[in-house]
Amino acid sequence: MNVSESTALTEAVLTGLGIGQIFRFSARAHLGTGQLVPILEDWTQPSHPIQLVYPATRHPSAKLRAFADWAVELFSREDCKPG
Repeated sequence: MNVSESTALTEAVLTGLGIGQIFRFSARAHLGTGQLVPILEDWTQPSHPIQLVYPATRHPSAKLRAFADWAVELFSREDCKPG
């Protein structure tokens, strides 16, 4: 099964459609309740780059800069990595 949205993958695994590689933040609550059980903990896929694309300007707006800084911080956290 191939999905393009992490929540759909989590729901598919929770309903018994198989195993999947889910982001830790999506799996955390389900791991705590025992609905999900980690397997192959020593194996992970290589990470994929995420790009933030916006129009080139001399001075990005404060909102854009704040969003970019937030996104960098968020996606560098350990719980946003597959596993």
